[in-house]
Parts: sequence; C-alpha cells; structure tokens
Amino acid sequence: MIARKTPEELAKIGTELGTMIGEFTNYCLDFYGPDSDLYPMGMHRDEVIKALAVRMTTRKDLEFEGDTVDREIIRDIVLDMRSATRETT
Repeated sequence: MIARKTPEELAKIGTELGTMIGEFTNYCLDFYGPDSDLYPMGMHRDEVIKALAVRMTTRKDLEFEGDTVDREIIRDIVLDMRSATRETT
C-alpha cells in the first residue's frame, strides 16, 4: 500500500518534479535550441515539454533518467511532431 503523503510532502514532490523538468528542458535546449552550437534545430521549450509528456506516456518500458537516451528520444518525438504538423497543413 502506498503511504499517504502530507500536503507538505506533496508540495515538495511537486517542486522537485518541476525542477527536474526545468533542468531536463534546459539540457535539451542546450543541444537542440535556437542558440545551440551543437545541433541547432531551433527547438523551443514548449516542444520539449510536449515531447516529454509523449515520452512519459508512450515509453513506460524505459525508466526516465534525464540522460542522453532521453534527450535523443525527445529529439525524435519533436521531429515526428513537426513532420506530422507539416503533413496536415
């Protein structure tokens, strides 16, 4: 059985999750963002966040580590989303 959490514990979890998402988003943008010297794809924060939601719901078989593997999965999801958008316009 999952232990019940106090409001303070839930708030701490929410803060930690928000921090983790922010740090991972920045990590992705360092590689693929509009100011990147590595792989400039013009990726934007909203694209990373949408792709992260897709990754977390479609790749439950792979634990999220916030590492290179996750970054590349996010890149591929963003490319797929962009391709799908072009196909429908």
